Amino acid sequence: MRFPRPTLQPPAPFVTGRWEMGIMRGFVAVLTWLTFPVLFPPRTQEFPTGLGRFIDFSFLNEPTILATMNWALVIAGILFTFGRFVPLALGYMTAAMVAYGCLRNAQGAISHDTQVLALALLAGWLTDLYLRWRPTKTANLSAWTLFAMQQGVAATYLVTGLTKILAKGSWLADATNYPVQIVKTSRMHYYSDLIGDVPGKHEGFWGTIADIGLPLRDLLIEHPWLSIPTLGFGLLIELIFCIALLGRRPALILGLAAAGFHVGVYALMGLKFDTNIWIVLILFANAPFWISLATRSILKK
Repeated sequence: MRFPRPTLQPPAPFVTGRWEMGIMRGFVAVLTWLTFPVLFPPRTQEFPTGLGRFIDFSFLNEPTILATMNWALVIAGILFTFGRFVPLALGYMTAAMVAYGCLRNAQGAISHDTQVLALALLAGWLTDLYLRWRPTKTANLSAWTLFAMQQGVAATYLVTGLTKILAKGSWLADATNYPVQIVKTSRMHYYSDLIGDVPGKHEGFWGTIADIGLPLRDLLIEHPWLSIPTLGFGLLIELIFCIALLGRRPALILGLAAAGFHVGVYALMGLKFDTNIWIVLILFANAPFWISLATRSILKK
């Protein structure tokens, strides 16, 4: 008796519905518009990074230019949402985020909270250009564009995890020093406002998360060894996040896990990665699909 040989098929887009893709593109457009600044404090490119080494992005300091770019983002976002003039619309959205990131990161310190969105937009744009103009036409071009964005996000997490391991093999073993960073961050907050980390300091969702994090911080400070499984959970998510590209269920599980990980980072250190949270919720957790599926299931009963 012969058994069929197992074949490994490359991952393929699993978001293919017309309305589903439109909603997902719309959320990405809104996230891009909300992430781009409305007002930019005057900054120079004293420490240029990336394209900032070749292009002076300090023109973003000009309020008129910034306002024009914001309105252009609205138009580009609408076009991208409805799948019209995608190379132009998505290209502009990518350029705007890259310009913002380059100027923001030219101040002597690197901010990581917008890079994942910029990379996702770039991956989607380049894929759209390639598939649109290659001789062999691709069915469901929009699905592949969104899938490229998902791959960009997954690659970001994978590279982050591998960097921690390859740059310093003892990264996880050294996690017991993590409470030192917690204390340092807490004192930085104090010297910023002379209030520090106290219950009820902030309101709303993030205020609640910060209050929940206070006893957790004390627990890690008292028992540093707990930092190993705590940080190990985040490292594991980064290393296996590519599995989310295999289908809806792994995308949902890992998308929620990554969002929860970033919320936990804020609870412990006050470092907010809003863009990362929203991008994994939009491209992976994909709440509209699951809500629609649950609704149809209920109506059939």
